[in-house]
Amino acid sequence: MVSHYVAEWYNTFSNILAVCLGLNALRLSSRLRRSKDPAVLACYISCLLAVFSGSFCFHASLKYVTQLLDEIPMIYGACILHYAFYPSALAARVLVAIAVVVTVSMMVWPVMALRLAYGSLVGSLVARSVAASLRDEKVSVSAAAGMSEKNSVPSLLAPAACIYGFGFVLWLTEQFFCPNTQWLQLHAFWHLFTGCGTYLWIEYCAARGLRRAEKKVACEWTARGLVPFVYEEGTWPKDRIV
Repeated sequence: MVSHYVAEWYNTFSNILAVCLGLNALRLSSRLRRSKDPAVLACYISCLLAVFSGSFCFHASLKYVTQLLDEIPMIYGACILHYAFYPSALAARVLVAIAVVVTVSMMVWPVMALRLAYGSLVGSLVARSVAASLRDEKVSVSAAAGMSEKNSVPSLLAPAACIYGFGFVLWLTEQFFCPNTQWLQLHAFWHLFTGCGTYLWIEYCAARGLRRAEKKVACEWTARGLVPFVYEEGTWPKDRIV
């Protein structure tokens, strides 16, 4: 036992990284000039914050109410990431229906419904990432844009899929072999990997949305060059905010 006030120390505080990434993205998006994209980005980032804040509360208290705050946002967040990849009215209706069915199922079969639903959503999300990568939809900025190397946009899809996918493997291992792997703290590592993977996925979707709208994409490396932040070129404020 590490603390009498926190039920699961490592599983609780491993959520802090994702929360910090989300708060930093909200801070930066709120400072962008002449752009409607921050509202969309803030919606996706808010899902990231909801999932990992709920996870923090659950692992700190191990109460049933906070467990729902942890597990249900996992399903909703995965659905929103699917929508962010290919937004459309049909996709929205299908994903809302999936979210409702899964929520009701979790009231009856809490463990099995979560495993099947989350596993299917994440597996298909990674598969769509691979398919998009094979179709050469990597996010990049052409040299003709005349942007400096510092502001170039990296390929975010592959690392997002790999990091998120590896975190998902850790989650599956922890789910089915918990008694034998508990000492490895795989659940805490899952929080770290899925937090980073989700953030990179959101940034990829932001860049992809800008390109689909035929806008120039730029990237600022924040947190001493470690964390990418994608935005529309020309909307970054003159005063540096990193």
